[in-house]
Amino acid sequence: MTKMRVIAGQQKGRSLVTGGAKGLRPTSDRIRKSLFDILGRQVEGCTFLDLFAGTGSVGIEALSRGARSATFVEIARRAVKGLKENLMRLRLFGQSEVLVGDARNWVRRLAQRDAAFDIVFLDPPYRTDLARQVLALLGSQPGCVRRDGWVIVQHLNKEEFADQFGSLRLFERRRIGEHCLSFYRNGDEREKQGTGGEDPEG
Repeated sequence: MTKMRVIAGQQKGRSLVTGGAKGLRPTSDRIRKSLFDILGRQVEGCTFLDLFAGTGSVGIEALSRGARSATFVEIARRAVKGLKENLMRLRLFGQSEVLVGDARNWVRRLAQRDAAFDIVFLDPPYRTDLARQVLALLGSQPGCVRRDGWVIVQHLNKEEFADQFGSLRLFERRRIGEHCLSFYRNGDEREKQGTGGEDPEG
């Protein structure tokens, strides 16, 4: 099994397994570090939604850094097996919910629950339209993302994303090698700032 590690926080240095899920592309340490450097203290006490979660490295990192809870959505059964193993080994089940199925369907269902997450992260398969579909849903489903909540999508640099999806407005784009993190804020009318940023290491 491929192994990863938790970068910082209470679980720093703990190993994570991928479970050998076919086609799984775990978010690298470098990308997770850039993501959480930007999120900073906003993670503390937040409710975190990890869509296309794989075996949970991003949501687990959020819990390690002080998130109050994390909800993981993943469709691949083998990835879910690795995710549950990681949560069990790190004793994080009490702060977690694992939802199995299509992220688009779960966004609709979570909105009906009025879940109101503070931070949403999505890293769907590249070269598909899934990221845009989910961003459009998140920007049009009241009750899923808290007002002023953040939605972050990981994608390839060459993929172009609109500056707005419904109530979601782009406020930062950070390049990391051949990848990019695009940050949206929900219902924020303030002027965009910091767009076009680049990881100094990249």
